[in-house]
Formats: sequence, C-alpha cells, structure tokens
Amino acid sequence: MSNTTLDSITLSDPSNPIGVHPYNLLEHHRQGSQLVKLLRKPGRYEESRPSKGLHKLQNLLQVFSHPHIDQARFATVNGMIDPATNAPTVALVSTFHEKGNILKQSATMRQRVKWLIQICKAVEYLHKKNIVHGNIYPGNILISSNEHKAVLTDVGVYASIAEHLMPLVEGDRQASIHCPESITCKTVAAVGNHDGKVPASQTTKDDDIFALGVTIWTVYQREKPWKGQNVSLKILSNGHGALPRPQGMGDGLWNLLGDLLSQHGNAVPSIQEIEQALVDALNLL
Repeated sequence: MSNTTLDSITLSDPSNPIGVHPYNLLEHHRQGSQLVKLLRKPGRYEESRPSKGLHKLQNLLQVFSHPHIDQARFATVNGMIDPATNAPTVALVSTFHEKGNILKQSATMRQRVKWLIQICKAVEYLHKKNIVHGNIYPGNILISSNEHKAVLTDVGVYASIAEHLMPLVEGDRQASIHCPESITCKTVAAVGNHDGKVPASQTTKDDDIFALGVTIWTVYQREKPWKGQNVSLKILSNGHGALPRPQGMGDGLWNLLGDLLSQHGNAVPSIQEIEQALVDALNLL
C-alpha cells in the first residue's frame, strides 16, 4: 500500500464471515452498514488472512467514480496482522446492500430492464477508462434500499485474485477451491482453462460484454442457466448458444444476445449497442 493513512475498522465477529467467495478465498464480513472483504491465505485457511492481493487494487479504486459503481475504500482491520507485510491487515470496505442482488428482487420486468441499462452505463464508463471488471454476473449487481438504483460491485477483485493470489495456490489444492457462482457467465474458453476452477488468465473487455449478455439473459429468465446441472460440463459441451429465448424478450434484444451467446466468431456487440437494445425493449414494456 502507499503511505496514505487509512481508516481503521473493527470486526465484531471476525471468525464468522457471512460468506466466502469468489473461489472460497475472499471473506465477506458485515459490520453495520458496511461490507468488509479480506483475503484468506490459499490452501491453509486456518492460518492468518493476508490481504496482499488486495493491495494492487488501491490505485484502481482511485481512478473511477460513477453512480452505478459501488464505491469502495481500504481500511486496516484492528487486531489483525498481515504476515506478508507484518503490518495491520488491509481490507476492502464498501456498502452493505440489504436488498441483495438483482435476482433476489420481486420487481417488474420494466424495473429490471431499467437496472440493466444502468449497469450498461457503468460498464461503458469502466471500459472508456480501460478498466475491465472481470466478473460481471447477477450476484455483483446490487440494488439500493429504495430500489431506484443498481450498482456494479467488486470491480477488479476477480482480476486481482487471478494475478496475485492464484499463483500461490499449489496444484493439488486447486481442485478443492469452489467454482464460483459466476461461472455461468464465462465463455467456453474461460471455463476450459483449468476446468473453470481458477481464473488463470486475465479477463478482457469482450469477456465483460459476454458476461453482461448472459447476465441479461438470466435477469429476463429470472433464474440461472442450467440450474441443478453440472454447469462446467454444459458450457464445455454446448456453450451458451442453446439457451432458450426468455419469455418476454423482444426480437431486437434476442437477436443481439443470440449472436453473442452463440460465440460463433461474430463480432462482439458494443456496450452502446446492448444498451440501445435494452432501451428499445424498455419502450415496448
């Protein structure tokens, strides 16, 4: 980290995270209205939790500010020492969104499409700044308490884990790391790389756009693809091209998404094209 003085935060129950993901490596702790994320030590979870992988995100977090991107900051965690630096453990702190992600909402399709348009604007903003989100999926689209705003969370976290944490994981331990929920939004190539278990390579803007396309499909369908099935096997066998047209999705949006999901070498649509297709769909609702 830089020499900037960080705020400190105390976890009321550091031994009891509310979740651990992605890849069973990133602990989530709720502390009042805040969500605190810190990295576990790969392979030996019972030991201390170094946050070295998160350090690389500091500069990234300082270059963006957008109403539909969840704002995060770094803070030291009182009572925790990072063995990698022999300094107080550093965690990523953001807002805890009580309503949860976009799939947990009982909103109308019109409201859901409005949220998706907002997320398109967020992704467009990131890409203009040459920032790849790296892990777009419904679980990373959170809804504000008044339900008027969707925010994209975890910008850069997936890439940070891929670059700085996974190389530390021994090969025989990789099989014990859980496939993430977001695997449904990965391309055939990404899933085929290490069977989708680890983010062994950096994601691209095209990967973001593909993931956004699957996310839109999922929000319209109101459930994840291949529920209850072996997702990795389904993607490696047939890809996403066989996914059915969701009920209520108009021709314009479906034609765009169908080409994107088929991954048959067609040009990847731009964020602007996807956003416009959603705007057109909204006007028909």
